[in-house]
Amino acid sequence: ALEYAAAGFCAFVLNYSVQPAIFPQALLEALTAVRFVREHAVEYRIDPNRISVCGFSAGGHLAASVGTLWNHSCLDGLLEGDRETYRPNGLVLSYPVINPLHRGSFVNLLGGEEKVTPEMVELLSLERHVSADTPPTFIWHNADDNCVPVESSLMFGISLTQNHIPFEMRVWENGGHGCCLGNYVTKEIHKEPLPCNGWVRESVAFLLKH
Repeated sequence: ALEYAAAGFCAFVLNYSVQPAIFPQALLEALTAVRFVREHAVEYRIDPNRISVCGFSAGGHLAASVGTLWNHSCLDGLLEGDRETYRPNGLVLSYPVINPLHRGSFVNLLGGEEKVTPEMVELLSLERHVSADTPPTFIWHNADDNCVPVESSLMFGISLTQNHIPFEMRVWENGGHGCCLGNYVTKEIHKEPLPCNGWVRESVAFLLKH
């Protein structure tokens, strides 16, 4: 958030519900946050048509859900007012969970292994819900991620391509999972910057372009 603030963005951090809360609680909170920021645009001196959502790992699944499920029928009756007020204008997905290739995230999100039904897998495999209503997306991953397979991001990128959504993707050879900024600021062990350390700068350029 501080990196984006330094780049001239007004950055907000959402503390959202996790286990034992289950789907769609966190999604409702994230969507409500988008609407809140948009409705207070004058107060915060921001452009209500330039609101992006950024998420990492399981939080990347939440961010991608905001961008793909904001107008899905599964939320009918759970959100007030015009659905367009909940739509983000951009996404930044950092080594995101996209589908059950990282099954543990789905188990936690749904509240147990027995809840991971074919119907819920279909709903929460987000590459299946990319559409013309999905916002421009910047997505990055490390190829050697042994927690969330890079295939998740690649599958999402293919869906973005098929739906003609503007996007940029970066896949670096190494860096593992959970590397944050890719330097010592967020992880002391990174005395030398990881190859991905410039992702914030590149995502800023992408967001400003769109």
